[in-house]
Amino acid sequence: SAKALEKAREIGREEGLNYVYVGNLPGHPFENTYCPNCQELLIKRYGFSVSRYNIRDGKCPKCGKGIPIIGR
Repeated sequence: SAKALEKAREIGREEGLNYVYVGNLPGHPFENTYCPNCQELLIKRYGFSVSRYNIRDGKCPKCGKGIPIIGR
């Protein structure tokens, strides 16, 4: 259920995981990846597709924090 996935994301974030997102909820804001420093949207997803990739030179374009995500 959506609530179970949201709870799992919350637990992951509380345990220090910075890049936790949910799947199988197309259009849900938690299926995206955000900067852990400033909350800027870094990767926008819809289902299994990436519709926006907003990481520049391995950094958040808003605050400059290094983002250790490989791939595009």
